Amino acid sequence: MERDIFWKFIDEINATVDSNDEDAVISATKKKLMELPSMRILQWIEIKDTYVKLADRNDLLAACEAVNLSHDQASFRYFCNWLVAQGKEMYFDALHNPDSLVNYSIPEGKAKFQYYGSATSEAFEEKANLEMMGNIHLNPAASPDWSDSNLTEFVPKLNQKYHLIRSLCKKLEEEYDQYQYSWLGMNRNRTQLLEQMEQICSIQIVYDNFMKNNHLYPQEYLEQMLELDHPLQKLSECYLLEKGFDIHPEMERVIGFYQCDKPLKPITILVDPEAISCSTHKEKMEILDQHLDQNMDEMIDTMNRTVIDAVIKDMDILSTMRQLYYSFKQEKELYPPEVLDHISLLRKPLSYIESPIYKMCVTRKNNPSELESILPKLFSDTPGQELDIEAGSIQI
Repeated sequence: MERDIFWKFIDEINATVDSNDEDAVISATKKKLMELPSMRILQWIEIKDTYVKLADRNDLLAACEAVNLSHDQASFRYFCNWLVAQGKEMYFDALHNPDSLVNYSIPEGKAKFQYYGSATSEAFEEKANLEMMGNIHLNPAASPDWSDSNLTEFVPKLNQKYHLIRSLCKKLEEEYDQYQYSWLGMNRNRTQLLEQMEQICSIQIVYDNFMKNNHLYPQEYLEQMLELDHPLQKLSECYLLEKGFDIHPEMERVIGFYQCDKPLKPITILVDPEAISCSTHKEKMEILDQHLDQNMDEMIDTMNRTVIDAVIKDMDILSTMRQLYYSFKQEKELYPPEVLDHISLLRKPLSYIESPIYKMCVTRKNNPSELESILPKLFSDTPGQELDIEAGSIQI
């Protein structure tokens, strides 16, 4: 847009309204701007802003003070807006000689347009929106009315999905609260807590995953879970069957630093001299079992002296330690004999590997991809097929 066209635009507006009446000028300006394409409006605004910035001079600030009795930054910006809106003649007269404003009829205290800049920007936004909407074809049958009662009319599928999610989450929360209450009741019986640690682990992991990632699952799975009497228990059982808390592959990674061709570092506090003196594998395994029993007893004793909240917080580690204990005690054939020989040297074999096990527990916890691979196995792959959800029907 050329500058002459810009000033002509303002002159045409001032010919129809009082140029000192801000409301009238704004209304007429917006109406005339809406006749232009949005990009032409934007060009008009850029020229207007340029002229407003050019008027930011000390001598014009003095003129503002004389007419309006105010010279703060905001008032002066409103004065510059007003000056541009008066047209080309008055604007350039004032720019060259601010005192020339005395030749014009200006009401005292009225030489300021506070909303002139924002009003022109609104005109651009409205016209741009109209142009954009003109290229979008909406459903003419859609009702403009909306209320909570007609959600099913506007978004039936969306409403059904998230109503289902909220209902299932509420059911899982109620079931989880019952489990938490029963866990707290184990505070006086730590042996019982230890025996159920695997189940507690799986319930908490499944609950946390589902509450955070329920949107990942197809609606048909959510519907079938909602039909279960105890969905959290069923999901937990499936998680245990799928994961099995299989320690052996993890242990191969954890104890991988025991290289048979490298001697174990002799740490006086941890290494048992009696085990070092053993010559046969059988003798070393007897020592290992003694170390495991002693180490496990110490862990249980520590747990008995720990508040229940701390026990539940570290249940992943505690459960894993318990499984390692039974794995080393009862399934030695799964591990290389030379590795077991090295572990037998440690006074506290479980405690020694607790740190790397903890790191694996942290990375395993709250992994949504695990549940994604498990959940579908609760349900039939054939659409419409009846699902038998009785005990023992889940096939992993």
